[in-house]
Amino acid sequence: MEWWFYMAAASLYFVGRLPVWSWMLILPGLAVGFFNLTIGLLGIVWIAGAVMAMIFFRTPTLNASANVVFAPALFLLAACRLIAVQGNFYDLTFSLLLAIAIAFALRLVENWKWIERFQMPISLLAAYSYSLYLTHYTVMEATASLHGMARVVVVFVAANLLAIAMWWVFERHHRSIARALKQPGHTGRPRLAARASHLDAIAVPTRHRQSQAHRPDRV
Repeated sequence: MEWWFYMAAASLYFVGRLPVWSWMLILPGLAVGFFNLTIGLLGIVWIAGAVMAMIFFRTPTLNASANVVFAPALFLLAACRLIAVQGNFYDLTFSLLLAIAIAFALRLVENWKWIERFQMPISLLAAYSYSLYLTHYTVMEATASLHGMARVVVVFVAANLLAIAMWWVFERHHRSIARALKQPGHTGRPRLAARASHLDAIAVPTRHRQSQAHRPDRV
């Protein structure tokens, strides 16, 4: 579902620079997105998150005391709502409360200098976040037999452990893989280019010697 949202939103944003055939991606994405708005809550949550991301740096900054009050209060409300709906992650009220709480928390910590001391663990959390995004729903489906807060705890722990493992085995090597793919001998075309450069290096001195041989000696 998210793939269609991303395709539709990105395509509309760049519609002036895209070819006509791109509407084959834009229209299905819009159709799926609008259809989801009528049968589920994921589209509403996605739109709310996108709007918050666009206005985050345009909204006035509250003083630190206000953020200290609002952020924990909203997280507490979100937790209470999650308990009330028996661990239903897709409850609209819970999702919106959590999104707003995260926005206030980001406002709270954006000017904290001491948090830079924890750069390594924060960088680790950021590093495997994409793997977590890709795999969390699989974990949620695998634990569908559980209910209530037991499922919340199991999903939280299992999804993070799985994402860390996926990052450790695969994702953290992406730079090495990119460098390997750029090596001259990896594909036929770079190998031919390197071979042609080698032949040119040999041919240039040969042509030079031939030209010297045919040049008349000066008197």
